[in-house]
Amino acid sequence: MISPDVKIHGLREMERQLRKLYSGDLLAGAKVIRSALMSASLPMYRAMQARAPVAPPPGVRQRSTRRGGKGTPLYRIRRSRRHGLVEIRPGYLKMRVRRRSYINRTGFGNRNVRGRELVKVRLGAFTPYAYMVETGTGRAMAQPFVRPAFDAGHRATVDRFAVLLGKRLDKLRRTR
Repeated sequence: MISPDVKIHGLREMERQLRKLYSGDLLAGAKVIRSALMSASLPMYRAMQARAPVAPPPGVRQRSTRRGGKGTPLYRIRRSRRHGLVEIRPGYLKMRVRRRSYINRTGFGNRNVRGRELVKVRLGAFTPYAYMVETGTGRAMAQPFVRPAFDAGHRATVDRFAVLLGKRLDKLRRTR
């Protein structure tokens, strides 16, 4: 998955203030940060989904309606996590553009969060072949969809995050 990182500095000071505000309960502060990050990243997420390439429907190209050697269709069938079979048809990449968020509850690194990071939000296409679509291969042209959305919206996302976080923290200060 292609996912450039955006680092925001000054979060340690904010973490100290959140600890003070919530009297040691960092999880409440982490939820505020995660909520602001998820809301701020929504336009970039929608731009990635809108730009994700979709193959033509079956029947448009000769190759997509043809069957393999033993009469099997050329679209991909894979097992799902719930023990069923899933057909991967055109539009699968667009469906797999996701936002995922993690809160570091332990304070130590784990498989989702490195080191002492408090909150992590990931945007991108969570498929094994997304980087090949994004960067191209020897035979297929590149069809970038993550990078253009990131380049067009990362500054606005950071600005939106700062505004949303300020609003949410003010709201919580008033309620406590």
